[in-house]
Formats: sequence, structure tokens, C-alpha cells
Amino acid sequence: MSLWKKEYCPFCGTKVGLLKYRMQDNIAVCPTCFAKADLDEESFKLMNIDTLSECYEKRKKDLELFRQFRATNEVKIGLFGAQYFREDANLGTWYVSSSKKPDNPTLFRHEELAHFELLEDGNSVASGGLGRAAVGGILFGGVGAVVGAVTGGKITKKVLTSLEVVIILNNPYRKKITVNCMGMDKSVKSGSMMYKQYMQEAHNLMMFLHGIKARANATSSFRESSTAASSADELLKFKNLLDMGVITEEEFAIKKKQLLNL
Repeated sequence: MSLWKKEYCPFCGTKVGLLKYRMQDNIAVCPTCFAKADLDEESFKLMNIDTLSECYEKRKKDLELFRQFRATNEVKIGLFGAQYFREDANLGTWYVSSSKKPDNPTLFRHEELAHFELLEDGNSVASGGLGRAAVGGILFGGVGAVVGAVTGGKITKKVLTSLEVVIILNNPYRKKITVNCMGMDKSVKSGSMMYKQYMQEAHNLMMFLHGIKARANATSSFRESSTAASSADELLKFKNLLDMGVITEEEFAIKKKQLLNL
């Protein structure tokens, strides 16, 4: 009698071996179906069969959108095991992939970018998205602003052991992306050429994310102003109907409350 219980992937039916990925309810999924979801292990552990099925369906729909994707902005992080961040400002989408030419990466909408932060040994150096406008103002003052701020005024720590950009998402399947900006290096001296190179790449990524957030905010403001203008036009139409005696004062008051959300 075998001491090991045989497990089968609930999606493809393949027998799951030693290499497996477990979901929320301790259900094992094969490596192929895990890769199909395009999620990190942390996000995958929070999934169940229903939410993972929804994730697969969304990725099928996004494949059609990806075929229209034309990068208008790109940032590369790292040399070996590089990560590519690309945006199509016209489609209002962006993605991150370890492949230079991905077949079907997860597409994120501009509005799904909630917050992003640059961490040096776990300490916040700069951030954007949900506030901290003062830090953001310094960060986005121009190319080299982050490098200048950090290397010029804060070389108290001789050795850096981690440099990360943490991206918080408003997405039902993935809540966070953590980007290691130091590659294979376990440590680097502050102020060294490698430190400056890593900081420059981190700065470029922060600028990339800032651009996405700015475009998302601009789109949101445009929609709000368009909605307000449309409500005003509708209200004017009903006022004209009131003046012509087509509708009563009471009917006009009801429509006014509806249009102005009173």
C-alpha cells in the first residue's frame, strides 16, 4: 500500500507529482495549470477552484486584447532573469513579463494600479499612487532625482542588501508585485557604480508607474467631467419641457434629483 495519496489536477486531470502548487483549500494543481494562471505563488495560495476558473476565463478574453497591444512605453529591470514592463497608453493596459516576447501575459488596466513604493532594505525611499505627494514630488522631479536624493543625502548605510519596488494592485486575482532591482547580487556598497545602476533602474520603473497612474487619473477626471456635462444637458432638456408645459413641476423636481444625485 502506498504511503502517498495520489493527487490529480482538478483542471487537466493530470497526476500531480512532487512539483505541485496548492490553492486555498489545499488542492494541488499541476505546474502547467499553475503557469497558465500567470500568478505568483503567494497570490495562487489565495485562490480556489471558482476564482481560478474565472482567472482563466479573463486571460482568454485578454488574449484578444493583447493581440492589439502596441507598446508605447517600456522599462527593463535586470540583466539576467530580466523583467520587462510594457504599457500601451492607447489601450490603457500594461503588463510585466520575464519573457522578451510573451505569448499571453496578464494585462492590467491603468486603473488597477493602486500604489507603488521603492524600498531600500525594507525602508521606504519613495512612493506614489495613494498619497505621499511630497515624496512623489521629489521623486518625479526629473531623471536622476531618486539617485541624487539617495546617494547625495543618505549614505549612512555602507552595504545595501535589498532594493525592491512593491506594486499594490486593485485586481481580483493578484494584489501585489514585488520587483527585485538587485538581480543576483546579495549585497552592494552604497554609492558604488552598481548601486547607482540599480537605483537608476528602480527610478525608471517608478517613473513608468507614475506615468500609468497619471494617465489613469486623467481618464477618471475626464469621465467625471463628461458625466457632469451630460447631466447638465439632460437637466436643460427637462427644464425646456417644463417651460413648455409638457411636464409638471413635480416631475421636473424628481428628474432633477435623479440627475444631480440629490
